[in-house]
Amino acid sequence: MVINRKYKFIFVHIPKAAGTFIRTMLLRHSPGSYKYKLSHVPISRGERHLSRQGEDPSSYFKFLSVRNPFSWYVSLYEHGRAGNAHEWWQLGYGLNENVSFEVWLRKLLAIPGSDLQFKQDERPTTQNLLAVQDSTLKVGWLTHRLIRSSFPVTLAEKSFREGTLLEWQDPRNRIDMVLHTEQVRNDLLAQDGVLGIQPRSRAAIRDQPRINKRKHKPASTYYTPELQQLVAEKDKYIFEGFGYDTIC
Repeated sequence: MVINRKYKFIFVHIPKAAGTFIRTMLLRHSPGSYKYKLSHVPISRGERHLSRQGEDPSSYFKFLSVRNPFSWYVSLYEHGRAGNAHEWWQLGYGLNENVSFEVWLRKLLAIPGSDLQFKQDERPTTQNLLAVQDSTLKVGWLTHRLIRSSFPVTLAEKSFREGTLLEWQDPRNRIDMVLHTEQVRNDLLAQDGVLGIQPRSRAAIRDQPRINKRKHKPASTYYTPELQQLVAEKDKYIFEGFGYDTIC
């Protein structure tokens, strides 16, 4: 998470969605930006931080980035295989980091959305993710992260427990703008005035290579038709809401 009290914005960092690139560009080119002490926390955490500083969080511009779910899961998988997995990513791997992509993803997507809950100020851990209960709603991990990052945590978790998804247009959604990973430079520069990015920095951002990007085969080579359909169903919220093609 990046916060800027001069230009009054909060960037919410969803893993493997160009977040490191965005954070780095803001810290370099938006005066007054600083990294909050935890990276992958929901917007409610940043709002509470600002309130404790005597600020009004409702006056802040809030944004995050999203990515095509097909490529997002591949990136997450390869990042973990390279030895960078957090404990909660290991849930898909089990004890074997050489497990196939299909086995890993099917295991990850079998977790009910309402079970992906943890203390409001903490990252998920294997221990509390495994403390599962049945749910009528099962969503993809990316959809879960998006909703939980964007809405008040208690509201998001209530929606998972009750088996209903919050509409993106719901007025309780805290996010004002969503960047697309696939065109992150253009999306970021389109908001240069809001984010305090100076004209002299535009070329540097435009020419900056992606950061923390791992080389791997095209995402389409990882998916069988059945696995592709599973992801399309689990993350329907993102495919439909943000214009991504359900054909890998």
